[in-house]
Amino acid sequence: VPVDALNVRVCNLTEIPSSRRFRNCWRRVGIGVPTVDMLLARVQRMNEVRAERAPKLIKSDVDFVKAQEAADLVKQDALKKYRQSLRNLPATEQLNVDAQLTPEALDAWQPAWPIDPA
Repeated sequence: VPVDALNVRVCNLTEIPSSRRFRNCWRRVGIGVPTVDMLLARVQRMNEVRAERAPKLIKSDVDFVKAQEAADLVKQDALKKYRQSLRNLPATEQLNVDAQLTPEALDAWQPAWPIDPA
């Protein structure tokens, strides 16, 4: 520890948050132990959902083009609804994310992904 460091406290391993998933969201007040800033952790978790959603949207683009080439109107309609559900997912799941009150609960939370009709 540098001699000019202020508010330094060495933590025991048991005082460090158990989940490393939200390491970028750790905050410390004064010389207290680090805790997870749940607002930042929720933002991080929703960004993870968006990143996981991206390849699903790309795949559905390909599936939609194939359905167009096959002139399969039923499949096209199903894929349109699926793609809209994927786009709406962050907004529809925000209340569920906000309901997670601990880092452990947020870590375990999974979104309700729409079912791919392809």
